[in-house]
Amino acid sequence: MLPATCSPPAPITIGHFAGHELHSLFNPVLAHASTEMAARVPGLTLISCEIEHGVFYAVATDRYTLGISRHPLPDDQPPTNGSITVPAATLRRVLAAVRRRDQLVLSMAMDGLTITLTSESPLTFHISASPMDFFIPWRTLMGSKLRMPAAVQAAPVSMAPSMLARFASAVRDGLPLEFRHLQGKYAPVLVTCGTHFAGLLMPVRNNTPTTAETSVNPLDTWLSAFPAPDPDSQAA
Repeated sequence: MLPATCSPPAPITIGHFAGHELHSLFNPVLAHASTEMAARVPGLTLISCEIEHGVFYAVATDRYTLGISRHPLPDDQPPTNGSITVPAATLRRVLAAVRRRDQLVLSMAMDGLTITLTSESPLTFHISASPMDFFIPWRTLMGSKLRMPAAVQAAPVSMAPSMLARFASAVRDGLPLEFRHLQGKYAPVLVTCGTHFAGLLMPVRNNTPTTAETSVNPLDTWLSAFPAPDPDSQAA
């Protein structure tokens, strides 16, 4: 990943957005940032904002889940790479003030993100960059997992419902969330939505003591509800 000090020297326009589009860009990522009270590591409360090869990325993680959202830069922007981090709490407060019908411009510079409302009364919000680097080398992490050969996992994958709910805000244009279990014991689950969102979900380790009841495959208990096809009806 790019270091937080590697920032564009001049403001770069990320894009022109409606308010609901800005929410769609950041909300799927904010769901994965830790709160200041819950974070044991301050870097987990940050959003990494990065520009690379004409694409803007927003990334957050609390080490249990990770979310990445991306948006292509306008064609008229100069080629540049850079990254900063901004406090997730500040970004949440600013988004709360942006109405879904607002028209705005989002830009990024070494001192932070700027959101300029262009509809009705002009108003500018500035989210100052944090001096801290992003906690997770997310590009290396994602690359190491995605390049592993795919394998069918016979064992069940246990997931916490509260963690699954974080990915709901990534849904856009009616596209479904897709889950792919990566290879390896306790390997994460890859979560994607269309081509605009990718993330990782760490499974829950099931430490329940094995008993006669817990050793039963839950799927076996459902088989009676799904009767086998009738050979005669199939022949007909």
